[in-house]
Amino acid sequence: MGERAMATDAYSQGRLGSLLVMEDDPDLSGMLKEILAMQGYEVDVVASAADAFDRIEAKAFHAAILDIQTQDGASMSVADYLLSHRIPYMFASGVPNPQLPDAHQWATFLPKPYRIKELMSALDRTRQIGIPV
Repeated sequence: MGERAMATDAYSQGRLGSLLVMEDDPDLSGMLKEILAMQGYEVDVVASAADAFDRIEAKAFHAAILDIQTQDGASMSVADYLLSHRIPYMFASGVPNPQLPDAHQWATFLPKPYRIKELMSALDRTRQIGIPV
């Protein structure tokens, strides 16, 4: 069975599914991976858009958390891809009041620093909202 089929099957069995986290701060990305895994997610962490696209090509994701300012500054290209493929995503960033492109204004934004409870609430909201029609 391919990875995409397995991810879909895991999701239908009640587990929380696979999550892509795009975060270029190594300390924060390590903490996020550990916290989200403890909450029931299978977590893949990437630091750049190039890494995100490589991972997306290899695996199906149920949702994503994107930092706005990354090493390559290309998080919006990842958001565009996720939107076009109807994969729910949210932004988490230390950028105060970011000017998101119109296509992404609807997405949940979580300002850094945040608490675990705030992260989980934002992620739950993101998954419930999904992608607007």
